[in-house]
Amino acid sequence: MPNTSTAYTRAATILKAFRPTIPRNLLHRLRRYLPRPTFLLLHWAYIITTCMVSSIIFWHLSTPRGYVSYVDSLFLIVAATTQAGLNTVNLSSLNTFQQCIIFVHIILGNPIFVSAFVVHVRKHAFHTRFRKVAEDKQSKKKTSSSTGVQPVTWQSSFAANSESAMHPRQTLHCASNSSHNYRLRIDPSLTSMGSKAEDKISPTQSTHDHYDDTLRSSNGAQDPRCFSSPLWPKESRHLRRGTVDRNAQFHSLSFEEREHIRCVEYQAVRLLSYVVPIYIVAWQLFGCIALGTYMSCKGQSAAAANAVNPWWAGTFYAIASFNNVGMSLLDASVIPFQRSVFFLSVMGILMLAGNTAYPVLLRSILRTTLYLLPNNDQYRSWRETIDFVLRYPRRVYTNLFPSAQTWWLFFILAIFNAIDWTGFEILNRNNPLVTAIPIGYRLLDGLFQSLAVRSSRFAIIPIGSLAVGLQALYIMMMYISAFPVVITMRNSNVYEERSLGIYAQDIKEDQREQEFRTPNSVRKMRMYFVRTQIQRQLGHDLWFVIACMILIIWIETDSYEKDPITYSIFSIIFEVVSAYGCVGLSIGLPNQAYSFCGAWHASGKLVLCALMLRGRHRGLPVAIDKAIQLPGDRESMLEEEDHGIRVERSRHESRVGV
Repeated sequence: MPNTSTAYTRAATILKAFRPTIPRNLLHRLRRYLPRPTFLLLHWAYIITTCMVSSIIFWHLSTPRGYVSYVDSLFLIVAATTQAGLNTVNLSSLNTFQQCIIFVHIILGNPIFVSAFVVHVRKHAFHTRFRKVAEDKQSKKKTSSSTGVQPVTWQSSFAANSESAMHPRQTLHCASNSSHNYRLRIDPSLTSMGSKAEDKISPTQSTHDHYDDTLRSSNGAQDPRCFSSPLWPKESRHLRRGTVDRNAQFHSLSFEEREHIRCVEYQAVRLLSYVVPIYIVAWQLFGCIALGTYMSCKGQSAAAANAVNPWWAGTFYAIASFNNVGMSLLDASVIPFQRSVFFLSVMGILMLAGNTAYPVLLRSILRTTLYLLPNNDQYRSWRETIDFVLRYPRRVYTNLFPSAQTWWLFFILAIFNAIDWTGFEILNRNNPLVTAIPIGYRLLDGLFQSLAVRSSRFAIIPIGSLAVGLQALYIMMMYISAFPVVITMRNSNVYEERSLGIYAQDIKEDQREQEFRTPNSVRKMRMYFVRTQIQRQLGHDLWFVIACMILIIWIETDSYEKDPITYSIFSIIFEVVSAYGCVGLSIGLPNQAYSFCGAWHASGKLVLCALMLRGRHRGLPVAIDKAIQLPGDRESMLEEEDHGIRVERSRHESRVGV
């Protein structure tokens, strides 16, 4: 009997001879040619991968087999995930499994859901960083254990603050084992809007758990109001003075101060990791219960017309409303509920809560919570964390803005809705479908439709039967639907100047002389950056939309020649803008309940898929955004570099006599 070990050795030698030789550094070589995994790239990969996988499953689940083509399957999944809401097949004709797939993708594609995931990833990254620092320090302390110094542990120095109710006496030392508490005082008048004179962060040592640090503005005046948090190590007693610049950039900070900021930001991110998911679940649960109950009691006839369970129909309405997809299991959308005050009111509130008014409502919730929390030691840490989030929101979250910009967003949305509402009532004054509705319900329907123009496909009146002037107004409103939130997000970005490649010192001399050397220079400077952001966004959008529009018109030329009224260029423009704006309103077809694009060629539908995907990503934060970056040294370098650039360019201006 041969030796077993020898046989195994020979077999291994033979297999090794036939095994292909792979260089050890092949992965490293390939990585050089791959793009850096930015947030935007990862989001594209997430959306495309889920859509491709689910579209195949959706297609195979068709009953009878092949009832829904693969192109239509892909289109429906993309429309649900991107929140566009256009449909090339009536959802009532799909089986329950296919409806459930669309239901799930409506939730998975919601920007709030994605932002909640990002918050949890950042919280985990903070947690890992602090634990590593604590473990490194513990390993160093072990060598001095014989001297009687108690080694710091991750559980003792950090977990108490992370897992408990954030008692004010529980200190978050992060990288230090100091027994002292320190306080960061920040001028309440300074928000992320701040282009005013820089405020100073001046840490000093405190004793007996009393905070005695001060923040002084550029004129040296001490502000009695403050933000406090336990943090800095004992060694920070003689630190240099840090400053808070425009858009809440912290610069000229020492290493200890940077660690302090990370500690505060961790508590803020940790708070949002609970608040945002609760917000998502609470609103959708409320909507499902409210609309599901309504449909089971008063909407049975409407659900029976499409052979859909009333509870399932109401739940689908609620999820589609909050996630602003606009898809409906009933072919008639919300037209059967033109005179239902409760139904339209609940759906309108859900559309606002899940889309345009989300930043406003979230800030209102945090502000109200801060107001209601008792002002005592038991809740001091809670109040301090919420206060930091409200004062510097864009350092921790993408869809939360400073007070002034939130009010600006609120008024812009109110103005847009007022324009749409007024246009609906005035331009349809001779429309028999509208005038047949009693005046009270007509006003409610007009308000509901004005909300749906910027959020979802729900139509209270068939869009094709509305006045042409109103349809043209809707094209403009659908295109700019994302602008208020997107521009606010871009403009409040901590690294706005770096992302634009334009610093305040880069503005031309004549512009500075004419616009900014006035009593309202700060406001005018801010408007300059807003205009620049709008110009960049238009340059990003228009060429792609126009190119796709021309391509679709060319593809549908034969359909236009057969039926120039149905396939008019205006109808195609309406559909293209609706898809890119991820709104989903459609002119429709004269003999079908699904969207106008349902009658297009397969290639035209694929082009529209590309539009929906690109439109979904125009509202995302840019790669250089503090609120989506993981904690590390790079973000500190960016803020210090920006400060250095501003200082250098200011010196250059002074040398040339500007």
